[in-house]
Amino acid sequence: MILQSRNVWYHNSFQPLQLELNGSRISRILPYGEKTSMLDCGDAFVIPGFIDVHTHGGYGYDCLQADPEGLAQWIARLPEEGVTGFLPTVAAAPETEILQAVKNIHSVSQASISGASVLGIHLEGPWLNPAYAGAQPLTAIRQPDTQELEKYIQASGNMIRIVTLAVENDPDCHFTEYCRSRNIIVSAGHSSASFEEVAEARKHGLQSVTHTFNRQSPLHHRHPGVTGAALRFHDMYAEIITDMHHVSEDAVNIFYTCKDQDHALMITDSLLCKGMPAGTRTDFAGQQIVLAEDGCAYLSGTDTLAGSTLRFSEGLRNVIEKAGVDPVRAIRSCTVNPAAMLGLDNHLGLIEEGYDADLCITDQHFLVLDCYVKGKLLFHKS
Repeated sequence: MILQSRNVWYHNSFQPLQLELNGSRISRILPYGEKTSMLDCGDAFVIPGFIDVHTHGGYGYDCLQADPEGLAQWIARLPEEGVTGFLPTVAAAPETEILQAVKNIHSVSQASISGASVLGIHLEGPWLNPAYAGAQPLTAIRQPDTQELEKYIQASGNMIRIVTLAVENDPDCHFTEYCRSRNIIVSAGHSSASFEEVAEARKHGLQSVTHTFNRQSPLHHRHPGVTGAALRFHDMYAEIITDMHHVSEDAVNIFYTCKDQDHALMITDSLLCKGMPAGTRTDFAGQQIVLAEDGCAYLSGTDTLAGSTLRFSEGLRNVIEKAGVDPVRAIRSCTVNPAAMLGLDNHLGLIEEGYDADLCITDQHFLVLDCYVKGKLLFHKS
């Protein structure tokens, strides 16, 4: 199949091109108008498929439910948001629940499920700081333990790709080094760590920061904290939630301005209540959350944000249209940057010959019109 558009994202700009899709791959990139038998997308944007490295669920499903059918339904719906690859994210919970969750993700990922590709698992808990727990259940938070981690690695079929860690609880960096020896990315998060503690952990393999600005020691002009480290160390990746509730428009702009363009990561941190009506009450990690009229999910009876209901394509639109971020930085944070962090940028995250035909086609405001996963059209806006 050949498709063309006057706005194909290629080498950090929109260009008039044709793409020849052969099976699951992009086989050739051709001049615009080269072939006459093709799908013409007009002025629509053709972008590499989005990759979300931090998302707990959506449309009624959460990773801790360990329900194969629910996970399959979530996987099937993600292309509606332009997401072609993702890391199901598991919150803090008792060991038995995390084991069930990762086993379920591994099992479903091995089946022939139509939808976004499961690229690994992100463990956001349980090795966090209780003082920065947010919506994570305090009773499920514990000290880092390599033996416990090894159980999850084995149960998941070696699918653990990211672990969020309060690095101050790993003072000798033994846990961090163990993760790196198992090819697991360590991300500082839910943490009271000082700038100096993050800097030391970075020397031992720390690679990222979880949802920058949220649930971490803040930026202060004398004590830069985790947030300061996220902005200061350009070779570290850093996530940001862009629903414009967790982080203000101006702070989003500051984040993208400070971060090296290759290391910013846009995430949704979405919960199972995404796609549900306001007033919905659901369970997250053993705690009740309520979906408010403003679209935010809060711990019931509090003003504590529990996570977002953000659709990924809307997050990209927010970054560009509301926060005023350069499209190059914004689009890279959704595509090639997460692919690179995961070591998958040799076949994902770019529109290049030989790469997977994971493509998101949007209008000028990033509303998803079509989404292809490995060359198959899995969403079409009717």
